[in-house]
Amino acid sequence: MMRDTRFKKYMVFSFSLFLAGCAALAPGMRAENIVAISLENEPNVSVDSLVVWQTETGFILTGKLFQFGSSVRERGHIHVAAKSDLGAAPMTWAAFPTRGSRLSTSRKISRFSVELEGLSSHQSTILVQYHGGAHS
Repeated sequence: MMRDTRFKKYMVFSFSLFLAGCAALAPGMRAENIVAISLENEPNVSVDSLVVWQTETGFILTGKLFQFGSSVRERGHIHVAAKSDLGAAPMTWAAFPTRGSRLSTSRKISRFSVELEGLSSHQSTILVQYHGGAHS
């Protein structure tokens, strides 16, 4: 009987730690009125899991970069542009993926985030595209 009580307390404690950890991972609330769209990328690259978060100071875009078909991660960056419904000039930012990890010999995953400084909630479409190499 005593053993079951300790087990239940342990499970409740573990579950509460898990929930607290999940809540701490999100940088803010999801921005529901802003849509993030991944544009067509290079054939061996996929930009996925795009989420725009609203924080106390503005907006943050987070996502994942998948690379296929090579044993080494190609260097590059991610172009981010905000297209306004009101016809204002587009705003642009750059995101640089983390070093990432290897899912298999030919598949790599990296995460990225970028603060969308100056973005208002009226700008409702974020365009995201990976760009390999450096600009000339």
